[in-house]
Amino acid sequence: MAAEFVAVYHANKMTKYRIDHGDIAKRSLRNRCLFYLAFGHDKQQADKYVTEQYYQANNMTDTMAAQLPGCQQLMAEFEQRWRHYGLIIDK
Repeated sequence: MAAEFVAVYHANKMTKYRIDHGDIAKRSLRNRCLFYLAFGHDKQQADKYVTEQYYQANNMTDTMAAQLPGCQQLMAEFEQRWRHYGLIIDK
């Protein structure tokens, strides 16, 4: 189902962050697709999507979704960036 997950992932990309029920649902669906892709067979493609999402994220939800197991570099960068904000690190 990788092709379907890729299609849904791309179809739900948003450039502007809004706190709106529809947008929240799209972020949730998109991030679930990212999760499934990250643990799929195409590791190179998954790493590309996870890394792109991390660096292009304009909200904490998308940034956190890119913090998947196996992404040690991104996890370390996240900790470095937010280490002075205890609530964020706790999340």
